[in-house]
Amino acid sequence: MESANKKSIINCHTHIFNGKCVPPYIVKGFMPWPIYYLAHTPTLLRINEFFKFKDGKWKEFYENWTILKIKLRNIWSQYRTFIYRNIIAKTIATIINIWFILHALYYLFGTQIGNLIKSCEYFDRNVRSVISFLESYNAFFRNPHILYKVFIILFVLFFISFGRKLLWTIGRYILPFMKFVPDSKTLKFYLRYFNIIRFAGYEESFRVYSKLINQYDQGTGFVVLPMDMHYVGAGKIKSEEGTFEFQMNELVKLKKDKKKNIYPFVFIDPRRIKDQPDFLKFQQII
Repeated sequence: MESANKKSIINCHTHIFNGKCVPPYIVKGFMPWPIYYLAHTPTLLRINEFFKFKDGKWKEFYENWTILKIKLRNIWSQYRTFIYRNIIAKTIATIINIWFILHALYYLFGTQIGNLIKSCEYFDRNVRSVISFLESYNAFFRNPHILYKVFIILFVLFFISFGRKLLWTIGRYILPFMKFVPDSKTLKFYLRYFNIIRFAGYEESFRVYSKLINQYDQGTGFVVLPMDMHYVGAGKIKSEEGTFEFQMNELVKLKKDKKKNIYPFVFIDPRRIKDQPDFLKFQQII
């Protein structure tokens, strides 16, 4: 039960619009050409609808995958706890990780790194000596089967955090084309966009709102901001239900329910006022 002394909060920046309100190439602002054409909003919404794991034919698969994911996460957490608390296990794990990282570096960037260190005879001589020493004890495999190389590289990328960051940093420095590959922060931004697509798949705004309020304490208020995306230059919004007027109409309907702590906010784009002088004379459509 909510504490008597606990004050409710207000979310001052709330969006509950659906996919019909979003232009087809909204990612144009943060994805390079021509990649943003691949992130076509209506197409992504259809894909999301097909793979809606929590409902329909995918529900059982989603539930089983969720259970498996939780179990794997618990096993990984127990393993990490054991490694960090046991000095012997931690030392062994560190040696193994270094072994994997060295091989992954060699398989991915061996040629480029070799060309760089050739300019320094000292580094060139010592690096070759270390590799020869490891090979003599079968601790370094220079030319194994391609599947072996793929396994080691994937292991480093998925399970060794430091190795993943090292490979990424060196790759962006050595390989010119890697500069066009988005970094980790950009990838997180993309994932955030695709997460928005998940919720934008709902047909009505009130369904998005109903999902939202379940994540907040009772009594939370919401300043709801409809979005006028007509002028963002990312393609035309074709659906009538995607217009700004329709969003405002939906917002009025939500506000009529006194149980909902909604504080409507009017988004004003000066370009619309210029093109539509009577814009502010809003009339609800029943």
